[in-house]
Formats: sequence, C-alpha cells, structure tokens
Amino acid sequence: MQAERHLGSLCPLQERRFFERVGRSGEEKAPVSCLSGVKQAQVYLLGKINKDYKMNNAKIVTAINVMISNPDKIIVEPLTVNKELYFSYADKYVFNISTIDSAVSGRAYALYLYPELTLTEAVKLHTEGTEEEIDRVHSIPMYSFRIKTEEATQSFAELLQIVQRKAINIDQILDDIIATGWGNED
Repeated sequence: MQAERHLGSLCPLQERRFFERVGRSGEEKAPVSCLSGVKQAQVYLLGKINKDYKMNNAKIVTAINVMISNPDKIIVEPLTVNKELYFSYADKYVFNISTIDSAVSGRAYALYLYPELTLTEAVKLHTEGTEEEIDRVHSIPMYSFRIKTEEATQSFAELLQIVQRKAINIDQILDDIIATGWGNED
C-alpha cells in the first residue's frame, strides 16, 4: 500500500524499477526511503501533485469506455516494451497499458497518457532512452486500483484486451484461417 501511494506520476519504467527495489507492498521489504534523497522528494511531490489534482474517476472510466466503443480509432504499436503496450487513440492521444500484479491489490491495470509525445516517440523513448530521459517525460498515470470500482477494473481489462488483439492482429489471422476452411478445398 505504501508503495502504491507513492507512485504518483512515475512512468512505467520508473514504477517497475521502484518495485524491483521496494517490492509490491512497500512496507515489508524496504521503506520508500531506499530511493535517493532527490528521487524520494520527486516521488513524494509528484504523488502529492497527482493526489491533489484528483482526476475525476468517472471521467476516466467514461473515456476508457469511449475508446472501447471505438476500437477502429485505436492504433497499436505491435512492439511490446517491458510488458507494456503502446497505442494512440484518434491518432492524437498516446497511451500505454499494462497489468500490475500486486499482493496488496491483486490484478490491477495501469494506463499512462503521454500528452507531449507521438506514438513513435513514446516507443522510441522507452526502448532507446536513458533513465534520465524517461524521467523527464510528462505522463499521467491512471490505475484501476485507485478508482476501486468493478466497472473501472472491467473497463481497463477490456481496453487491454482490445489493444492486445490489435497488437498481434488476431482478427485478421482468424479471418484468414476461417477463409481457408469451410468448403474451400484448395
């Protein structure tokens, strides 16, 4: 719980590195102070800013549901970076989505918005960028465990499933398989 409270605006790579050092609970393995003094202050301040900002949870779920209702507007980068899938919506808004398995909150989902990057830039940054470059990128995290409703969890899960299907182009693969069967004896 302590670790999740301090995630604030960490990007997925920062979050993964944080949990590698601290562990999912953040309380049993090590205190948050295991981060350097400067980094700890950044994590605290970013978390405080994010908490004070208080994004409207209903609006987040509604936006996710709009994306789910318009899968044709989702463009997926087929490359998976550290179990994170990058996509854009309406060729305008860049996100990544992933699952978080936590002893505290169980299976949860993370969705990050990158308001200043294109899809190509986001993927390139997270595949080729240095830790310092990644740290400087503005991202807005949205977590299903923070919204704490069944609808939110289901919406995050459904969006992830759509993005995963698009990443491997499963619908086209299945259409091709179906087209070669059922009476087509070539």
